[in-house]
Amino acid sequence: MRIYILLIQTTSRMTQFIQHYTKDPYNHISIAFDEKLQYTYSFGRMKSDNPFMGGFVHEQLNKGVFEDAICKVVSLDINPSQYEILHQRIEKMQEEQTKYSYNFIGLFGLHYNFDLNKRYIKREYSLFCSQFVASLLQEAELFPQSLLPQLLKPADILDYVEAKTEYEGKLSGYLQRIDFQELQNVHNSISLRRQIIYFPIDLLLRGLI
Repeated sequence: MRIYILLIQTTSRMTQFIQHYTKDPYNHISIAFDEKLQYTYSFGRMKSDNPFMGGFVHEQLNKGVFEDAICKVVSLDINPSQYEILHQRIEKMQEEQTKYSYNFIGLFGLHYNFDLNKRYIKREYSLFCSQFVASLLQEAELFPQSLLPQLLKPADILDYVEAKTEYEGKLSGYLQRIDFQELQNVHNSISLRRQIIYFPIDLLLRGLI
């Protein structure tokens, strides 16, 4: 069996800000369960026009901030037991989607190689993209248990897995190659309560993004 990891560099202001500090070629990472990338998951934007409304997402790679992105796609061969662990974990996260948020505090600590999650506040349901992917791989014993996911950048992940590079270049080019088809029933619903909480922030930031 096989899963896929996507390293992505987008051109949004938020990701450019992140790259300014990390100096890495890729600023986002996702995990996918199929070559056509219809089942791709990460922690990122829940609304394409607001980088501050983030959480667990089933990503649509042909729209929003991904339209002009470059990427690296790698594959990992795994056994059925590992696949089942990953699949069940994703299903549980989808069921509890409204509990999750984007770990901006941890992202700040990442720049300074400082574990803010551990030292100051336990944030079980708050993750950023590389923290999510590393944690998921650890659960399936595909990643060293000794590493702290909250201290890993997207590019760090490939240093610790046996992966085969499938593609590197424009994301749109890969989507054309695999004849990407958007799943019509895929959407990242945002609860009414969360929309109300974020509404003032939405108004303030809409002109800055």
